[in-house]
Amino acid sequence: MKTKIMLINPPTIGNEYIGSDNYFPLGLLYLTTVVKNNDMDVVIVDINNYYYQYQLSRYPDVNETMLHEYIENHLYKQIEQYMPDIIGVGAIFSGAFRGLRIIADRIKNMFPNMPIVIGGISATMFAREILRKYSYIDYVVIGEGEATFLELVNCITNKKSSLDSINGIAFRHNGDIKLNPKTEFMNNLDALPFADYSILNVEEYKMDTPDWYSPKEFIRDLLDGGNLDEVRDLATALHRIISHETLLRNDEITLSICRDWVSLSKRILKTFQEIALNELNYKGKPLKYSQLLRSFKRRKKEKILTTTNF
Repeated sequence: MKTKIMLINPPTIGNEYIGSDNYFPLGLLYLTTVVKNNDMDVVIVDINNYYYQYQLSRYPDVNETMLHEYIENHLYKQIEQYMPDIIGVGAIFSGAFRGLRIIADRIKNMFPNMPIVIGGISATMFAREILRKYSYIDYVVIGEGEATFLELVNCITNKKSSLDSINGIAFRHNGDIKLNPKTEFMNNLDALPFADYSILNVEEYKMDTPDWYSPKEFIRDLLDGGNLDEVRDLATALHRIISHETLLRNDEITLSICRDWVSLSKRILKTFQEIALNELNYKGKPLKYSQLLRSFKRRKKEKILTTTNF
């Protein structure tokens, strides 16, 4: 029987300092792809996106009461139906850590034998403190987790290896907290498999952005002082790119759009450099930023450049 894993993306609990927002859980998606490629079953429960899609039209921010209601009405049932061997909760932003704690606590109360693994920025920075303070969290993955999480899952489920041999985790052993420092990192990102977007319904992540900058306004403000025909051309190119239905597919049209985005970014940067050089009344071919910086410093030293706010 395959190992079954549930990965949960907690909501950002909004307050006067932290606003609720939606984002694609790319980190969890890469973890999911890795474990799926190793013959395991895995699902993602994106609570953050649930509230962004279906609830925030009525509420400005997610609060603790709303999260508890979701756990009671939805999450418990999802766990009972799927019955995972391990549950992982990730909080890529510190503002989501409060939601992570609530979810992990409630799961451990209802399913006391369920191993709970967490990861993310807060987990990485305060792994030992988290295990000391929150007894309902069993394991902490430190830093990038694709290889580490897979090792940990195999160790928990197969019990053929020791936790002491896994790089970049924190755990409890005989009442003591043990931390294996993160010393091994992924040097070749090409070794990662492409994220398997079929795991999620990407249509649920579409954002309604009519109040955002129009491409024309964005390019005009960014390249203030530039040639109007060039600005108009760049704005048209940008509009075509962002009008694409979704950039989360592997079809040739999407790949072509991505290549166009790289090309457009280079054109925008070049145009921006040209505007900066023209403002300084510099005559010559466009320079790279490092060359431009050296030129500025040299001219300042020669008292040709007189500005004091460089």
